[in-house]
Amino acid sequence: MTNIVSRRRHGFAVITCPQPPGGVRVTYEPVESEYVWQSRVNYTCDFGYEYNSGDMVSECLPNKTWTADTPVCTSTMTLQYVLRYC
Repeated sequence: MTNIVSRRRHGFAVITCPQPPGGVRVTYEPVESEYVWQSRVNYTCDFGYEYNSGDMVSECLPNKTWTADTPVCTSTMTLQYVLRYC
């Protein structure tokens, strides 16, 4: 687990969040080494998967957590598709 850090920049405390929560078949952008308060990430479903539930945008809050419920993506490929095209 990533450490939650508060440090000072120009005399002000800098609030950082841990890495955003990931999910199965879900990616987020931008990928940063550090996310500060009000940073936002956008989630997308991997190829062959579609959005099912959760939030597709998340923001770093002052309490060092993220706003979103991690999105859930489900497969769009049926067995018939796999047998025909793979």
